Amino acid sequence: MSEESKAVLKRFFDDILNGGKLEVLDEIVSPDFFNHSTAMGVTPDREGWRTSLGMLLAGYSDLHYEVSDLMGEGEMAALRFDTTGIHVGNLFGVEPTGKKVDWSGMFICRVVDGKMVERWELRTDLKTMQQLGVIPS
Repeated sequence: MSEESKAVLKRFFDDILNGGKLEVLDEIVSPDFFNHSTAMGVTPDREGWRTSLGMLLAGYSDLHYEVSDLMGEGEMAALRFDTTGIHVGNLFGVEPTGKKVDWSGMFICRVVDGKMVERWELRTDLKTMQQLGVIPS
């Protein structure tokens, strides 16, 4: 099961985040999905996550996630990531700045029958907001 969990998580990063193929969400995320790490103003279900991901993909060009330390145990999979992108669109109320930003984080998910059913994520959002000039460094 851990290989399946890791494969689903890796596909999420490869196809959706790096590939921009948001339609893959329905293939790898359960309709009963619960997001423990929601963005402000969105629901914790699959549709809320689709909304957040759509904003992320529209808000950055040259978005690239570098995956490190992918591991899995049973239904659970986890990884570390480093990300870069150029802020080109309105992102959660922040107007485009044209600035190149980077952030890091950790992502954990639970996979059942080949689909994500839960997700947890930790990111360096404070660093990103400072790079965009939203808050002082």
